[in-house]
Amino acid sequence: MFGRPSKLSLADQLMLTLLYFREYRTLFHLGADFGMSEATARRIVRKIETALLKSEPFHLPGKKALQGSKPAFEMRTWTEPVADR
Repeated sequence: MFGRPSKLSLADQLMLTLLYFREYRTLFHLGADFGMSEATARRIVRKIETALLKSEPFHLPGKKALQGSKPAFEMRTWTEPVADR
């Protein structure tokens, strides 16, 4: 990566990214909470997101692999039986 190293530790950068995905907060507000600009927050989120996508535990199978597989669970619905009163 080019430029100065981030003032945030790697753990804080990950926390910023997870807060962005989990809480749907704007990068402007996250940047203000972490003491940085919106643009810097966006660069950090993009960097961490790219690193997570490249890592094996976060790798998801492609669309074609999922289309031919059996679902892991089935969704079933039912109604409560009507009690005679």
